[in-house]
Amino acid sequence: MITATLEQDSLINGAIRVIIAEHGRLWRVLDTLEHLQRQMNLQDIAPDAELISATLDYLEYFSRHIHHNGNDILLHRLLRDRLPEVEALLSRQTEDHVVGAVRISELRRLLNTCSAEYPKGRDRFSKQLSRFIFALRKHIKREEGIVVPLAREHLNESDWLQVASAQREYQDPLFGPEVHEAFAALRQRITASEKEGMAHIDVTPIRQAHM
Repeated sequence: MITATLEQDSLINGAIRVIIAEHGRLWRVLDTLEHLQRQMNLQDIAPDAELISATLDYLEYFSRHIHHNGNDILLHRLLRDRLPEVEALLSRQTEDHVVGAVRISELRRLLNTCSAEYPKGRDRFSKQLSRFIFALRKHIKREEGIVVPLAREHLNESDWLQVASAQREYQDPLFGPEVHEAFAALRQRITASEKEGMAHIDVTPIRQAHM
């Protein structure tokens, strides 16, 4: 019995670690955006349009192609089945990505204006960027602070086996090889720009403490 419990805990913890690692990549990209924002504001220089655009590419891919439909996220789908009353919470998480995609388009427009007419447009671009970063970090905290604990409490061993299997076999949209390939390419663009001296922030999938 003890062995079975330990095996189940190991299964659950392993599946959750993978989810947290994906969030970590996202968080580090937000760190990059925040660094570039400070650089623009404090050093009074035009925004680094190339690097900011690369980070927005990363975030847009995440919003549009992974979370385009909350029911595609296996953890959410299983949690809906086990705990119907979380529908409002999960719908809110999905809506965050829909709204986020719209905000990314707006940020691109503001970035183009700010880059072309700097310093005109800087304050508005910086304000909207701050709102976007804050909202996405809040979303990640809600996912890890509420959704994941609910899943840990209410999903059974069979559910977690499905989650772990999807992660291993790349059946879930969040963990598919095409997703990882696209993310890797975007991270390489960001890293290459940083090495040219535009910013020096590591965007490896090492999670920073943000709870």
